[in-house]
Amino acid sequence: VKTLHPAIHGGLLARRDTAEHMEAIAAHNIKPIDLVIVNLYPFQETIQKPGVTLEEAIENIDIGGPSMLRSAAKNYAAVTVVVDTADYDAVLTELQEHGATTFETRQRLAAKVFRHTAAYDALIAEYLTNITGETFPEKVTFTYNRKQVLRYGENPHQDAAFYTEPGTIENSISAAKQLHGKELSYNNIRDADAALKIASEFTEPVAVAVKHMNPCGVGVGENIEEA
Repeated sequence: VKTLHPAIHGGLLARRDTAEHMEAIAAHNIKPIDLVIVNLYPFQETIQKPGVTLEEAIENIDIGGPSMLRSAAKNYAAVTVVVDTADYDAVLTELQEHGATTFETRQRLAAKVFRHTAAYDALIAEYLTNITGETFPEKVTFTYNRKQVLRYGENPHQDAAFYTEPGTIENSISAAKQLHGKELSYNNIRDADAALKIASEFTEPVAVAVKHMNPCGVGVGENIEEA
């Protein structure tokens, strides 16, 4: 155990605007920590490996990482905490240009941390619950990852985003890659999902046309072009 230590968490949690806090860490020779960057153990990637054992899964449950993240995020008034590599450039830019991050940035990153650790814990809970075979646990938490922001929702005046479950099934719309065309809307996603499900009913090459979830036509052939 290296990071579960008063020298770490004292430096993260000490409120800079509270004299009692600053005097306490000074008395124990604890230095304030202003920036935390953590990458958690890859629990999700581990349990998705074929043949993974319970011991391997448990070994990849991070303890120190989430603890540091939560301490830093709680004190976001003074501490910048980063859990997503997508935020590295923005944080570096603010540090280089202003010598510190803004309050708004720290608050946004803190919220992201709590979402991240909540999803991490939810996945662990789901994995262990499935192992125990418990059918109806007293609490159930679902977590999803945003895949993309959509052009609009069911109607053009509505905002929408497309979220997927962790461990997405390979042959599904959530795992599909858009090759060209404008940004998708909610209806595009629904239609594509319906078309894929229909096409999955066939073993031969098939083409499916769908409009607002209604199949308009299905063709089969020797190859995709003929279908």
